[in-house]
Amino acid sequence: MKSYFLLSNSVITSNELTHNEFAVYTYLLSVYSNIRSKAGHEYKRVRQQTIASHCGIKSTQTVSKITDSLMRKGYITHILAAYRKDNRKGTYTYVLN
Repeated sequence: MKSYFLLSNSVITSNELTHNEFAVYTYLLSVYSNIRSKAGHEYKRVRQQTIASHCGIKSTQTVSKITDSLMRKGYITHILAAYRKDNRKGTYTYVLN
């Protein structure tokens, strides 16, 4: 398992990402995944609570708003939200574009 990840210079120099969006996006890049789509994209499966704790964000609602914003800006795509036994959304699967 590699202990580094590549980050495009355009992400670093972009003025369109807030500091929280940058933190979440780079965290998602750093999450190890051995699952790939046919197109070669990595699937990142991670709970919003985990994202919040690793990025210093207080609530999962804020993480949800940030991931929605990253989707609108074209950085990520949600492809699946797993449902728990209590019928609440659990782990999300993301594709980084």
